[in-house]
Amino acid sequence: MRNGRATTLLLAISLSLVMAAGCAKKPEVPGSPEDVYRRFALANLTGSEQAIRPLIMDHPDAAILWSEGAYPTDVAEQLGKHYREMKIVRIEEKFEWVLMKGSDSPIPMELRRIDGVWRLDASPIIEYRKHAAAQR
Repeated sequence: MRNGRATTLLLAISLSLVMAAGCAKKPEVPGSPEDVYRRFALANLTGSEQAIRPLIMDHPDAAILWSEGAYPTDVAEQLGKHYREMKIVRIEEKFEWVLMKGSDSPIPMELRRIDGVWRLDASPIIEYRKHAAAQR
């Protein structure tokens, strides 16, 4: 009788672990739209052209993304923690194009596959920063 209970207990524990693993956050595929979206959010905190430029589509005013430098260290640490854990969802997708939204942002962002690489359209952020700069 004891072996039956032990077997049942082990089976229950194993099943729980399998179910938990299935519900766990799946790792993002490197180079996927979700990966590029998250890496952009983190790179944007650095103010580094070298980190940001490979993740975005070409834009004539892209320099505004790195011209103001990095976020203050304490702010970047807090936002970085949030960005690493945020949920990213695909709102709409078509061939070579995805509209995504992170739990951190009210603004959906477009990503396009260009020459086989996903790139984020940073236009909404660029326009916001240009508007903010004009208000100063």
